[in-house]
Amino acid sequence: MGDFIQYSGLETALYYNTALIFSSVDDAEMQATSIQYFNAYLSATSPSSNWWQLAYNRYAATANQLGMSANSVDYYRQNHSPTYRTLTSFIFPNGVQVNLGESIDEVLNNMGGAGVTPYDVEMYRMIENTDLIDYYFVAAQTSVWATSEVLGIQLYGPAAPAIGIQEAGLGSDISYIRVGMSAADFEAIMGYDYERRLLVSFSDDYRFYRSLGLAASIKNGVVSELVITQVPYEQYWEPGN
Repeated sequence: MGDFIQYSGLETALYYNTALIFSSVDDAEMQATSIQYFNAYLSATSPSSNWWQLAYNRYAATANQLGMSANSVDYYRQNHSPTYRTLTSFIFPNGVQVNLGESIDEVLNNMGGAGVTPYDVEMYRMIENTDLIDYYFVAAQTSVWATSEVLGIQLYGPAAPAIGIQEAGLGSDISYIRVGMSAADFEAIMGYDYERRLLVSFSDDYRFYRSLGLAASIKNGVVSELVITQVPYEQYWEPGN
């Protein structure tokens, strides 16, 4: 059985359950196979997940029973590359949740119900001769990009709220990223697995974390913008460094 590469919570749950079943069978070959499934689960899942330590204990016990050497907890922690849950929505400080693909009319109605008046929203046409509009909510320093439906949620400015991102796995920790944080702190959380992409303007480019659905602009050593959106795979233009 070859190495495992896993990205979804469903896959990791299957590895965990399969490992438990195989490790419970009174058969050395099946138990040895369970070690591979445990290793796949432990490698792909955040060590902060509720089930990770339980899986590790069972893995170590099974390895010991078979006379095998188990990897240490530190081994998994040091080699873990986090996979975050995809961002598809954002909750404003006033409690209104905005979802990608949601009707902009519904967003505006919900905002009105939360006390946001037309004077609290500035509207800009983002691209000439299109219906792509930037709805800028001044107090939150957050914009909603939309045609008839929401295409993106942009945060910029010191008053913009933080975005919570969570690793795959039940009960895993939440990390917070925000406009104004240092590039070093941001990279410590996000890593370097990103594409260079444009979103609206050809004069600006972003780091795009595809699996997360997040674009980030970093200028002068700090995060200047965060955008929750999706970029088509067909868009392969790479801006210069």
